[in-house]
Amino acid sequence: MEETVFNQIFETIPMGIVFTDNEGIIVRANPAASRLLGVEQEQMTGIPVNDIRWQLVYEDGSKLTGEMHPVMALLKTGKSQQDTIIGLYNQNEENYCWFRMATFPLPDEGGLTGYRIMCTFEEITIFKQVSDKLAQSEERFQQIFKESPFGMAILGSDFRFLRANLPFCTMIGYTEKELESVTFKELTHPEHLEQDFEAVKKLLFGVIPNYKTVKRYVRKDHKIVWASLTLLAIHDQSGHFLHFLALVCPHPEPGTS
Repeated sequence: MEETVFNQIFETIPMGIVFTDNEGIIVRANPAASRLLGVEQEQMTGIPVNDIRWQLVYEDGSKLTGEMHPVMALLKTGKSQQDTIIGLYNQNEENYCWFRMATFPLPDEGGLTGYRIMCTFEEITIFKQVSDKLAQSEERFQQIFKESPFGMAILGSDFRFLRANLPFCTMIGYTEKELESVTFKELTHPEHLEQDFEAVKKLLFGVIPNYKTVKRYVRKDHKIVWASLTLLAIHDQSGHFLHFLALVCPHPEPGTS
């Protein structure tokens, strides 16, 4: 009965599963493994797991060869590997399908005679593409944040500074480290606070897309500087608030030429 249930799960589960012996020879592969790897089940059985290495690469582009292959590494070290990201090159579409692979040693008992390693993999292509785009966007933002000639700062929901670039720090007279214990209220001239708070509430509730104003900032040395502020509320894809992004540029005092 247990074997019948196991076989049913093995044949129908959408996750790819491959069993090898203690030399890395494939002794069984399920239909999902055949479909995901693009190799007929009959062609996979009885061959070394390394025989399909030409199709597979790690995330950094290196091939799954020799002892680097997760199955071969497990046979050598006895240590399981989980969340290994691998890519399978699709020659027709000239891109990669990406998988999350895990390898596990199997006990000698339990009716799995000849089975020593179980290797599972599930497709994560869409997830990886989205993650890569987010990483690229984050990298571009970090470059802009660092190299921008204008002041930029990131603030939490408590209005404390999480990050600040050099132009902002120079303008306000604080180091980025010093700003960690400061809120925007302490840097804002008292006459602007009421207007700022009302605008921030509207921003958080989506009443306005951004908040733009010209205001006075109080430097660390207590001198007053005028600047134009554009404040954005940044949310994740689910609509949850992440942080405020402030864009600050020096501005001449109103009424002066």
